[in-house]
This record gives sequence, C-alpha cells and structure tokens, in this order.
Amino acid sequence: MKIRVQTEPFDLAAETAALYRDNPRVGAVASFLGITRDVNEGRPVQAMTLEHYPGMTERALERIVREAMARWPLLDATVIHRVGPLAPPEPIVLLAVAGYRWGDRYVDRREQVAAVRRGLPSLRWVVHVPYVGGENDVLADAVTWDALLAEPGPLEFEPVPFSHPLYVLFSSGTTGLPKAIVHCHGGILIEHLKHHGFSWELRPGDRL
Repeated sequence: MKIRVQTEPFDLAAETAALYRDNPRVGAVASFLGITRDVNEGRPVQAMTLEHYPGMTERALERIVREAMARWPLLDATVIHRVGPLAPPEPIVLLAVAGYRWGDRYVDRREQVAAVRRGLPSLRWVVHVPYVGGENDVLADAVTWDALLAEPGPLEFEPVPFSHPLYVLFSSGTTGLPKAIVHCHGGILIEHLKHHGFSWELRPGDRL
C-alpha cells in the first residue's frame, strides 16, 4: 500500500506500471484519475485550492484503502491525493512534429519536444503528427497520428465558455523571443465559419 499527499503533478502511467512491474501475480490494474475541470455547473473555474490536515489526511486515506482491501482480494493499492492550488486545465496531451523545413534546410526539433515533455509533469500522451516525412520524421515514445485516428469511439462535446482557451500559437521569434498567442474556442469557431463560407463557399451537404 502506498499513500501520498502532494502538491506536484504525477505520472499516471509510471504509477500504474509500478503496481505490476515486480509482481507477476497481478492480472489487472484498475485506476481512477480525477481531473480539475475549467467549468462547474456552467460556470467557469479559474482555480481551486484543496486544503488538508497533515497526518489526518493520510490516516483517513489509509483507512479507506484497508477497508477496500478487506472487502476485495486486492494485491496492492496506490493513492495519490493532490492538495494546494490547482489551475485548470493542466496539459495531458501534447501534439508535436519532429521538425520542419526552412527553405531547403531541415530543422530538427526533437530535442525541443523532449524538453517540453520534461517540463510538463502532468503529460500523459504525446501524439506525433507527421509533417516532413523521411527517416527523421519520428518521435520516440509517442502515439502515431494514424493510431490516434484509428481509436474507435463516439464524438463527445463539452460545453465551454466563448473565451475558453483552445490552443496557443507562438510567433516566429525573428524579432525577439517567440510570443505566445492564445486562441479561444469562440474566436476559432468564427474563423472556421468565415473560411468555410467565404473562402471555400461550402454549403450544407458539401464535403471538404
């Protein structure tokens, strides 16, 4: 049994693997991950703080785990309880390319992608988006774009505020450090409608 109360993010895959890596009797691992959402009952959430009483929290969690292990034939259990300030959304998926072309020159960005991964402890998956092709267009320990698209399942949509961040683009950095530009869901939706209607003249029933 492992009980941890901490403020920093953790690697779910690593914690799960630790449960069965050295125990050949383990036949399955069930996990539950709570994620800080940026909306609650239709209202945006900017941040939240979880307080705890040191010692008391650990004892309460240990009691819950012991009751579960007495009820079911569990071989082991790990509980990691995060406390302190939590700011949604924490990044869990990174889409990245291995490099790009600048004129006739290939610019390898795999080292920079690795640095970003190390700086995002909450990251759970990296998806490699093929871009330039060739033997260098690969990322280690990443899900391929084709594998991502092949994952079956229904489309699910989560209502979010107009200004909810969608993605961050960075300027080229030719006149100084790259500048982060946050694009929101509402703004990008309007841009797509403009392009579909004005630039491509798409109408109901058309397919792009």
